[in-house]
Amino acid sequence: MIKVSIIVPIYNAGAYLKDCLDALHAQTMQDAEFILVLDCPTDGSDDVAKQYAQNDSRFVIVKNDTNLHIGKSRNKGIDIAKGEYIAFCDHDDVMVPDMYEKLYHIAQKNNADCVISIPTIEENTIKTYWSIQTLDKTKNKKQIILKDLLSYGGTDQAISKYCYIHNVIYRTKVIKEHTFRFVDTHIITNEDVIFNIEFILRAHTIITFNESLYTHRLIQTSTGHQQTYLDWKKRFQEVEYVYQLLVNTKVYEMYKEDFYLMAQKKFLDGIIAILLHKEGLTTLSNAYRYIKSTPYGKLAFKNYRDNIQRPLLKKSGRKLIAAILAL
Repeated sequence: MIKVSIIVPIYNAGAYLKDCLDALHAQTMQDAEFILVLDCPTDGSDDVAKQYAQNDSRFVIVKNDTNLHIGKSRNKGIDIAKGEYIAFCDHDDVMVPDMYEKLYHIAQKNNADCVISIPTIEENTIKTYWSIQTLDKTKNKKQIILKDLLSYGGTDQAISKYCYIHNVIYRTKVIKEHTFRFVDTHIITNEDVIFNIEFILRAHTIITFNESLYTHRLIQTSTGHQQTYLDWKKRFQEVEYVYQLLVNTKVYEMYKEDFYLMAQKKFLDGIIAILLHKEGLTTLSNAYRYIKSTPYGKLAFKNYRDNIQRPLLKKSGRKLIAAILAL
């Protein structure tokens, strides 16, 4: 029986791919499968992946006919996953050798729908560790995590502590029974935040493990740093998707104040990106009209709050834009 299916979309990973596949090959869990979804790479990453599959039967190769991007590529992995739990790995990341074995044993011991470990973020060789120890003794983990996700970190954090998927294992049954998948990243980002909101809404037993097992590398040339990924329309579609999700699951009234904080951040980031990239008045006007057309756009800025440490000019600029959007 497969215990954990680890899904790895692969595009042009370059030299980082070998580090990732070596880390997977070194996993102590033998009852695992590493589903490598080849998303039409053009740099030879597919050949590297096939070599690992030849030497380790735990590696499974899936080939996309066209470039689907990371969201739909993960979905192809989910569709064929045989594991009791599912995990996600990016093609340029690494993890400790006993990560999946350790998280699986914790999940089994607690009959957990998911186990969340510390997300470790590496940028320019500098590592940041986000402790989640405060959740260990709380009984309302689900509500705390949801509020943090839905507010995208609230008024004091730039992003949610629970926005990453790589440091988590998820019960496969929850994903497949509720038939939710990753959004199409041609259209919407951030897909990881949406996936975590969808899962946590349906989860019952959530376990946190305050240990660093996985290193997520933030690389400037990766997809997540490209302007096409950060396009304002995709950010705004994320807000709309979350709004519809909350309405459809009948929890909007419970979490609307948190949702307003997410809307504030996403709308402001989108407007600022348009200004910084000099996309012109027509684009700016279109973004403004979009925000005003939503049932929550004006409400989100009625009580604007931002306690995040920012340079004075940036903080003042965001406050001015927020005041205009509140009119």
